[in-house]
Amino acid sequence: MSAAAAALRLDVMTVRPYTRQLLMVLGAMGVLVVIGPPAVGLMAGAVFAAVVAAYPFAVEDKNDLGTLHASLPVQRGTLVLARYVLSLLTYLVATVAATVLAVAWSTTGDAVVTAGELGLVATAGFVTYALLVGIQLPVYYAVGYTRGRLLGYVPIMLLSAGGAALGASGEVDLGGLVEPAERHPGLVVGLAVLGGATALVLSALASWRLDRRRTARVSAGARQAG
Repeated sequence: MSAAAAALRLDVMTVRPYTRQLLMVLGAMGVLVVIGPPAVGLMAGAVFAAVVAAYPFAVEDKNDLGTLHASLPVQRGTLVLARYVLSLLTYLVATVAATVLAVAWSTTGDAVVTAGELGLVATAGFVTYALLVGIQLPVYYAVGYTRGRLLGYVPIMLLSAGGAALGASGEVDLGGLVEPAERHPGLVVGLAVLGGATALVLSALASWRLDRRRTARVSAGARQAG
């Protein structure tokens, strides 16, 4: 097993005891698909991934796993990369689940989800995910989950509140949004994916530097205390 795979497995095992809570969050995201325009609910994948991304940091702070991570024969950059990979995999799984639910729910009601709407919202969802996680993870690497959770969750709460309000109002005209994008779909999707990927790469680099700085600060404090 490669170091990156081992680091990813460690994070998965870290959050595994919280599966029930995560399933409850996923269920809440599913409600968003049902109560509003089905395609809008696909944004729930971005929100769910951002919530899950915080769990390894919360568990690490709660159980003081920083010492364990520091003693592992794995480079810090690999551990940082594993956190981003876990969040991306979570986003993909949640988005696929939300897409299936949105399509299934649309067949039982009047709100028909078109391929164009799904494509537009999926693209917007990826950008949203990249921005949420891109902001959230560097904060946790800089100051830890306990001190940074409020700042890390602010974008998630704003997005959730906005999505719930739009879904409840029923005034989201996805058709009007899709029509301009359909004129140049390749360009729109390409630019969005490139922008989201760039945000994630820059965020990962910032997290790597912040993690090194925080680790060095903690190590220096431990030496002084000793």
